[in-house]
Amino acid sequence: WGRPVFEEQGYANGWDGRGRSGGDLPDDTYFYVLNLEGDRTYNGYLVLKR
Repeated sequence: WGRPVFEEQGYANGWDGRGRSGGDLPDDTYFYVLNLEGDRTYNGYLVLKR
């Protein structure tokens, strides 16, 4: 696992493929971890390809 590129509190479904600094992230495979209430955790990956 690498460094976080995006974090969100609550569900907003608002990630637009930009990193924390606001710039577009490169095409790549990114891994995610969702920590939900009730000790539910989901993880997986997405492929960003523009």
